[in-house]
Amino acid sequence: MNFILSCLLGFTIGSIPFGYLLAKWIKKIDIRQHGSGNIGATNVWRVCGRKLGIIVFILDASKGLLPVLWLSYYNINYALLCGIGAILGHTFTPYLKFKGGKSVATGLGIFIGIAPIQAIISFGFWILILQITGWVSVASMGASATLVILIFLAHHLSPIFFFTLTSFLLVVVAHRSNIKRLIQGKEPKLKTSKHHFFS
Repeated sequence: MNFILSCLLGFTIGSIPFGYLLAKWIKKIDIRQHGSGNIGATNVWRVCGRKLGIIVFILDASKGLLPVLWLSYYNINYALLCGIGAILGHTFTPYLKFKGGKSVATGLGIFIGIAPIQAIISFGFWILILQITGWVSVASMGASATLVILIFLAHHLSPIFFFTLTSFLLVVVAHRSNIKRLIQGKEPKLKTSKHHFFS
């Protein structure tokens, strides 16, 4: 029962569509009708501006961090199941007909809660790849792959490793439309000049 409740807790919190809600409340738009149509921080950044995009990124990360961090004090397996629930909730939110975001920010929050050193290093790779390529999708998949390697080196074939591998595969599946656009040369870039990205 505790395993089921842990997963349901993560799914319930992960399902909160912050990108959709903030774009609706603040900008009075349906973010699904603009840009890529995604409710995640990247599309909110492109359509609504950097500040709102950063706020959505932090809130989406918190959906993974807070419940997982809390449960990790009791049982790491509960935390991992909660993490899976949060990723699935964000990707398939029932509030928007099971169409959500790509769980990169939520996943980052989860790993800050269970493997903070590896998560921070992976996030550093995300920033580096984004600055070099300009593609958020490439940065997200590259950072996720880096995290799989880092977790394996630290934990080997443990439950955390298999959770990380599963998360990586979900990230790749969520980015299948981006992969198609990359192959076609149609994937839009995010402006990443130092002034724009960090100011």
